[in-house]
Amino acid sequence: RPEKGPEMNEKDLRQKIIDMIRDMVRDIGRPDLYREPLIGFASAHDPSLLNIKEIVGPWHDTPEEQLPGAKTVIAFSVPSTKEVALDPGNAQFSGLIWSEAYVLINRNFDLISEAVADLLRANGYEATTVKATNNYDPADMITSWSHRTMAKAAGLGEFGMNRILI
Repeated sequence: RPEKGPEMNEKDLRQKIIDMIRDMVRDIGRPDLYREPLIGFASAHDPSLLNIKEIVGPWHDTPEEQLPGAKTVIAFSVPSTKEVALDPGNAQFSGLIWSEAYVLINRNFDLISEAVADLLRANGYEATTVKATNNYDPADMITSWSHRTMAKAAGLGEFGMNRILI
């Protein structure tokens, strides 16, 4: 909840967030690599998020631990095109197209997240972000925040047998 009155009502702000993410992905200028982003919102009080320490592990933060007073988690995903998904690579290296798509979108995830957080702050809300990749302890490969789990809670997919969000 905003500390002061928001400049936009919540419905308009939600649409502005969706439009901003779509525009920023479009501005990357690579429709050959990415499809339309998927964007979802989850209550920070969703039972799957409140019980995350039991579901994932005691090391995982709840939204409240990331941002005291958190009300909503915003998740977005940028699906690759079929060409990227089918890029064969080889036993030693990922395919060149897949690698380019991976590096480029991960560079932009943090920029997009910060822009959304800035928009929220400008409208009187508190906001925080968590880096898209490498936000884990390299000693044990455990992270305190699972973007996939947040995306699932926001209705962007289900976990497959291999724990990839599909």
